[in-house]
Amino acid sequence: MRRVRVQWENPVGLDVVLKLSGDNDYGPYQIDSHHVVFGPSALVYIGMAAEQTFGVRFKQHEAYWLSEENDVEIRVGRLWPDDYVKDRGGRDWKQLLSDTEALLVHWHSPPYNTQHIIDYTGQALHVQNWGNRGSILPECTSEWDAPRPRDD
Repeated sequence: MRRVRVQWENPVGLDVVLKLSGDNDYGPYQIDSHHVVFGPSALVYIGMAAEQTFGVRFKQHEAYWLSEENDVEIRVGRLWPDDYVKDRGGRDWKQLLSDTEALLVHWHSPPYNTQHIIDYTGQALHVQNWGNRGSILPECTSEWDAPRPRDD
């Protein structure tokens, strides 16, 4: 079982995230907004910025759907540097980020995510969420499955 630590930052507005374009502005993120069913400050989406910075990724979200949301707060996270191999091309970091995002989505089931809700197929992970993690659980693991409602 591989441990990965995510350091989450305080929530900010879209205007701040759009400016995040530095060398370290990559990682998982979570979006809270008002949701018709879940109410104010609901976790509605978990994503990742891997091939592009947070700023570039959120320009896409803004154009596609985020500009229609109310009371948006965004938390960005960064993978702890000691938890991945610093290989050329960042292959280990990218895979670890992708699996971390998938496991977070699987455990939290945000309403705007469509993939990874039903099952998690990545590497064996134990994700620890540090810092201002919002409504994300402090820890989640692929060792056992997230509880789901039964259909019977």
